Amino acid sequence: MITLVISIFIFNLVAFLMKKKLLPYEYYASILFGLLVSEIADRFTDKYNWYYFFEPYWYRQEFCVM
Repeated sequence: MITLVISIFIFNLVAFLMKKKLLPYEYYASILFGLLVSEIADRFTDKYNWYYFFEPYWYRQEFCVM
């Protein structure tokens, strides 16, 4: 678990520090496109009940770490 956290941190740091040649509207377009695709995927999986994350028989309070 520690190696996963460390590798995610390193990869995000490398991606953040990497030189990018994008214009500001290209940043916004890619962010909005990602949000649109995730919203469509969420609505599709919610429509057909493919998540099953918080079903009463599966979700219990003692497993929820906050």
